[in-house]
Amino acid sequence: MEFRNLTPLHAMAYNAVDVPGNEIHVVALKAAYRLEPAQSHDSAGDTHRCVLLSGDNAVSLAMADEYEGETGTSSVKWESDLAPFKPKCDVLVRATAYAPHGTPAASWPVRVRVFDDGNMVVDKGLRVTGTRSFTKGWRGWKLGDPEPATAVPVRWEQAYGGASRVTLAPGSTETSAERQLNEVCFTNPLGRGWVEKRFLDRATHQSVVASPCAAFALRPLPKIAEIPAPQVEAWDMPIAGLDVVEHSASALDTKQMKEVASGYAATPVGLGVVGRAWTPRLQFAGTYDETWRKTRWPYHPVDHDFHYWNGAPADQQIAWPAPGPAFELANLALPEHTRAGFLRARLPGHRALVALRFESGAIVPLEMKLDTLLIDTEEMRVSATWRAVFPLEPAVRVCEARFELDRHAPLLRMAALKTTSEPEDTWQTT
Repeated sequence: MEFRNLTPLHAMAYNAVDVPGNEIHVVALKAAYRLEPAQSHDSAGDTHRCVLLSGDNAVSLAMADEYEGETGTSSVKWESDLAPFKPKCDVLVRATAYAPHGTPAASWPVRVRVFDDGNMVVDKGLRVTGTRSFTKGWRGWKLGDPEPATAVPVRWEQAYGGASRVTLAPGSTETSAERQLNEVCFTNPLGRGWVEKRFLDRATHQSVVASPCAAFALRPLPKIAEIPAPQVEAWDMPIAGLDVVEHSASALDTKQMKEVASGYAATPVGLGVVGRAWTPRLQFAGTYDETWRKTRWPYHPVDHDFHYWNGAPADQQIAWPAPGPAFELANLALPEHTRAGFLRARLPGHRALVALRFESGAIVPLEMKLDTLLIDTEEMRVSATWRAVFPLEPAVRVCEARFELDRHAPLLRMAALKTTSEPEDTWQTT
């Protein structure tokens, strides 16, 4: 199949495999929009407008996962766009929470709302706090009051979760593996407020260095009197206390991990990408065991669910939206970029599509589905990724990626069809 990109945006064709093992064609196209202040008298109430970035300013498809910090041990900025298929649209928000009016506060609310064709499809409220800790007293662990803050990154490092790590100190003559520990919260190994029970005993030994959170370096802990607490929580389900959990000493499969996680005292909340190896996303990947190796490799296991490729929190996964979704944010952008902390904008009614030219001579338009929407107020930019999936048979001779600015225009304009024999950008895919 020959692929032609007839747009000023970045598009790519590649092949993937479905669960039964059939090879499929996939086309992904990405557009990015700059968030610019709107007229103060905007009739729709929008505070910002989305301005398409094209040509030299176009944003490329992400070829790999990008992290906020160290790869694998920090929140994901954005995932690779080269997914085979997403059954829903991921709505992701990359943002810092700012205290109202820029005044330091112990805590404040943030909110995200998304509208599809006028219907609200996401309504999510969080509470963020300044730095706070669990402190140990004679009655056990107590959650302390937060320090006033003006800004808190809304990342998984600030949410409920944790990684209980204990390892031998450099130069230690100790050899016992029983001194060491490497256990993580299955639902968020980057967070804070969760510890594995054995950590509290092993971390204080003089021969080890330890840390209760992925964001904190390993160091000697002769006494554990304080453990960092989450700064991002559900508005209606505040964190109550330190969650001390006892994991099995033996290895667990993904189903067992999910069962253990169901007993945790809290659920991590956030707005960004959920890790591929975290519960409950991991369970959608399927069962990669000896049976799979003998009967299915290199294909997906029979219980693979394509929801695995949706990386947004479950309450931010929506049906593929119609052109022109709108969104509102509260206290999730720099105050100078908002109106009293409020930001509202809508995507233009742009549509991505592919025109499939078959060996028979038939030309069939296929509208692509918007399956990834990233609202990035750190960059004041919105990125949208559309995707089309179609089988190898009947054979497609040429696949043309197109981008329609008029939401009411027909998918194929016959006048344009006569001018596409010399594509602006052409390469072969197999």
